[in-house]
Amino acid sequence: MTVRLTGAFMTTLVLAAAGCAAAQSAAAASERSGLSRQERKIVAAAHAQNAPAIELLEQLVDINSGTMNPAGVERIARIMMSQFQSLGFKVRWVPMEAVGRAGNVVAEHTGSGRGKRILLIGHMDTVFEKDSPFQRYERHGDSAVGPGVNDMKDGLSIMVSALRSLDQAGALADADIRIVLSGDEENAGRPISVSRADMIQAAEHSDVALEFEALAEQDGHDMGTISRRSSTSRAAQATGRRLSGSTRAR
Repeated sequence: MTVRLTGAFMTTLVLAAAGCAAAQSAAAASERSGLSRQERKIVAAAHAQNAPAIELLEQLVDINSGTMNPAGVERIARIMMSQFQSLGFKVRWVPMEAVGRAGNVVAEHTGSGRGKRILLIGHMDTVFEKDSPFQRYERHGDSAVGPGVNDMKDGLSIMVSALRSLDQAGALADADIRIVLSGDEENAGRPISVSRADMIQAAEHSDVALEFEALAEQDGHDMGTISRRSSTSRAAQATGRRLSGSTRAR
């Protein structure tokens, strides 16, 4: 699992989180004459946040948080809750022992009520459990390798950096933002109605939702996904008499 350590994709999400129309790469955004003064401040702040974001990424990746390692997921949760609290969010931990999982982080920032109600979502768990040989963060130039580095601890780091950029640019104070981080995205606890209750409730009270899992790249440009077909599964149950191949049914 590898991720690029550049500031371009971070600024894309920063601008989107602020509700700006110019959600694009950092270089292109800086050159646009149509950006407002505050938007230009956000772009500059996002550049400055790149180094702290990489430091946070390393810290998160070096903590095993496989879905079935609740203690590790809770360690990630405590780090994220501390980050959100330092930005003025009210945070709470929602245990999920009832579904055999660690829990969810819920954070809320109350703004002026005049803008869009924004929901930021993500997950703290990875597919790499405690017995996986793949456990440590490694940096190779502008790339990083490690468990969950791209799914999605980079997204958690970006989320924090986006919020800090908004704060430094004076755009966070009036923003109404809710955050829900699940601890079991890779292997959801059942029933879903319980494990996803916090996320569903937050979505019902939001106008815009941004999910911070890795962006795609095409022709050297970072690409965000604005819709997808999703996936579903079905199970069929039938009843009848068991017969062997040599038995004639009547």
